[in-house]
Amino acid sequence: MKFRSAVLVLALSLSSLAAAHDSPPVEDDGAFVQGEKSVETRLLAPCCWNGTLDVHESDLARELRKEIRMRLRGGESVDAVEASMVDRYGDKVRAAPASEHVGLLLGAGALAAVGMAVLLLRRSVAGMRLAVASASGSPSPRDEWDERLDDELTRRRERTRA
Repeated sequence: MKFRSAVLVLALSLSSLAAAHDSPPVEDDGAFVQGEKSVETRLLAPCCWNGTLDVHESDLARELRKEIRMRLRGGESVDAVEASMVDRYGDKVRAAPASEHVGLLLGAGALAAVGMAVLLLRRSVAGMRLAVASASGSPSPRDEWDERLDDELTRRRERTRA
């Protein structure tokens, strides 16, 4: 992992040097650059870790926004700028940590939701079948409690007649 980061930093440095050698220095005029907001919303301000760069108003956040804008204007990719910020400040600079398991968790959640929907559908269909059966007058299976209830009702009717 560290080797990959070192290679990425070296590649970024070389590309920055090549870009700087081929073109005049880029100045920041504060104008919007494509991809700027996507980087700023994914990174926390490293001064206090309380807000993302796009809304935080510290001096460091302003400087980082300016750096991001200038690097993007200079031709670096959004991913390269974000990766260099992560290399500089660590993975905690990410507003939402990169996880290889997010897709797996989302898939498991979707599968669980579908399973619950199937169970609820089966339960409601069974309830509707029971309601249709009782409404159509078809006899339902009797058990011991039905017999006891019928006996009790018969005794009460006999008492009220007498």
